Order: sequence, then structure tokens, then C-alpha cells
Amino acid sequence: MTTDPSPGYKALELYNKGANPDKATDVWAMGITILEVLVGARAWEEKEMIQLKPGVKVPELLTLRKRPGILKQLTIKGSKDLVVNCLQWESKDRITSIKVNALLRSILK
Repeated sequence: MTTDPSPGYKALELYNKGANPDKATDVWAMGITILEVLVGARAWEEKEMIQLKPGVKVPELLTLRKRPGILKQLTIKGSKDLVVNCLQWESKDRITSIKVNALLRSILK
């Protein structure tokens, strides 16, 4: 049995049996990645992971519908809004990758 190599980047819905990744789940992963790049730290620490079942770990805060604590460290104007819009709990509420691109361009000018 192998362990999932990227539990810290998976959207909450991907932990449901039979869920399939789509563009919205990619936006979640992109939001986590943007957060980590801008802050310079991992969104979820290994000690924050819990075992759902053998070989499946998940950030405990994610199961509680709480976003990563490092979110408060974002200091670039507009960056917190960008990441929060990527990390919406319902996939239908997440922004599109096109919108992510536009917001990133405006933030990094």
C-alpha cells in the first residue's frame, strides 16, 4: 500500500469516496501552492496530519473546515483574498484558473 504523496494539496471533496479531480480541485491545489510560495512555508505541517485510514493522511484543520494558519502571514495587498477565493469549501464557489491568473498579475505588478 502506498501513501498519498500530496495530501496537503488536495481539496476536501477529494477525500470522499468516488470523487474525481476537476478544474475546481486544481484551483484548490493552486491556492495552497500560491500561499506556500508567498509565505515561504508549508501550508500544513506533518504534525497537523491525521490518519483517516491506512495510507490516507489529511490535514486535521481541513477536516474541521479551517484554512491553514499561515494564511494570516500573507502581507501582499490582495493576496489573502486571492488565496481565500481559491480555498472555498464548495468547489462551485472557487474562482476559475483564469481569474487566478488575472489576480496574480495584478498583485505582482
